[in-house]
Amino acid sequence: MTHNAETGLERAFHDDMERCATRFPGIRSGVSGGIAIVHGDCHCFGRPSLKGIITGIVGGLVVGFLAGCPLQVSGPAAGLNVIVFDVIQRFGLGNLGIVLVVAGGIQVLAGFLQLGQWF
Repeated sequence: MTHNAETGLERAFHDDMERCATRFPGIRSGVSGGIAIVHGDCHCFGRPSLKGIITGIVGGLVVGFLAGCPLQVSGPAAGLNVIVFDVIQRFGLGNLGIVLVVAGGIQVLAGFLQLGQWF
């Protein structure tokens, strides 16, 4: 028995493809800008560009998953480079992860305490 009706999964796939086609120019410019930013950040800190690109991709996927919104723009502001550079100079690249985890913990705690309303 053959039937021409699409299954729900097929229809969802076609809907997703249509949305991607209409959003492609924005996605392309977002990715292009993101690659330039992570490349510049790594160059600023004397690190290989590939590490920055991988970090940018993984960070974007993790943030999108945790926030529940895969279509978003996230990343460091240019002014953050100065702070990160100073942290690397003081504590070394190996300890940067520890510093970032502590800073992230402080941000999560501030979120639970709803401290954002005061700023």
